[in-house]
Amino acid sequence: MSVACNAVRLAIVGLDVGEVLPAPLETHLSSCLRCQVEMVRHSKLERELASLRNVVETAPPSLVDSVAAGIVLGIDPEDEASLNLARVVAATGALVAAAGTVAVVRWMRTRSVA
Repeated sequence: MSVACNAVRLAIVGLDVGEVLPAPLETHLSSCLRCQVEMVRHSKLERELASLRNVVETAPPSLVDSVAAGIVLGIDPEDEASLNLARVVAATGALVAAAGTVAVVRWMRTRSVA
């Protein structure tokens, strides 16, 4: 892999939709199959991520309670405020985990197609 290939890879990651590479990198891209493949993969990933903007994944109702049950924060079960905090923490963790899982699975599907 050449210095130009590395420059193209770095530049591709920073591209906005519809933006083109600087002329010297475009010249390299037109003659380097490895960089062309990288550009196609990046474009596919961008399209896939764009398609996820409006996707809403719902977690099973029992997930929050099961995560909350596993969190040990020294919470007094009689204190409603601390129980609410534990539920918020658990729900946030569950949502982040679910969103991350969806993103990774879709990314892996995109990579296996390329």
